[in-house]
Amino acid sequence: ILFGPGARIARVEIAEASLQGGRFAGQIAAPERAGLPWRVSAQGPLLDLERALAARSEAAEEGGEEGVPLLIEARFDRVRLGAERALLGLDGRLLLGPRGSIEELRVSGRTAPAAGTFSARVTPRGGGRDVSLEAADAGALLRALGLAQAIEGGRLAVSGRWQGNGAGQPLSGQAVLEGFAVREAPAIGKFLQAITVIGILEAASSPHL
Repeated sequence: ILFGPGARIARVEIAEASLQGGRFAGQIAAPERAGLPWRVSAQGPLLDLERALAARSEAAEEGGEEGVPLLIEARFDRVRLGAERALLGLDGRLLLGPRGSIEELRVSGRTAPAAGTFSARVTPRGGGRDVSLEAADAGALLRALGLAQAIEGGRLAVSGRWQGNGAGQPLSGQAVLEGFAVREAPAIGKFLQAITVIGILEAASSPHL
């Protein structure tokens, strides 16, 4: 623990930790002044988010409360999202606003050890935010995120924009998927819902967006 002026905790170093089966190291740094984000960095072989995602879903149903801005930088060999759902080689940077909205995002990874690369960005521009997502294996990414189970393969490209940064801003854009197959015909309806820009990004965004 590093103390700053007035015996204020400025930074907490985590040499090694285990949480819900995950293993990581990192640090938590307090903002130098009001309005700046807390900074959290973590890296390690495994991060298990299954329980955290379930808790986030329950909190969204109850309604969120305003907190503090948070900057998260992470690098993990494997990120578990649920039963038989994981992302590999994840490298990302995420800035969350006081109400949990995604203000900035840069993340990349894979859905298979040597293939299935993907990347996503949320970039501030003007009074809003641009959104982009690309996946070399769309079916594998949709399965990992729990959005669709019957899609096989395909290349996915998503682009969109939030016109503002406040809560409840509409998100508009387009998604292009090429070279994919659908295992079950009835699944196409669920797929069309999941493939919308909003459907994809809701897997990682706040209910207040």
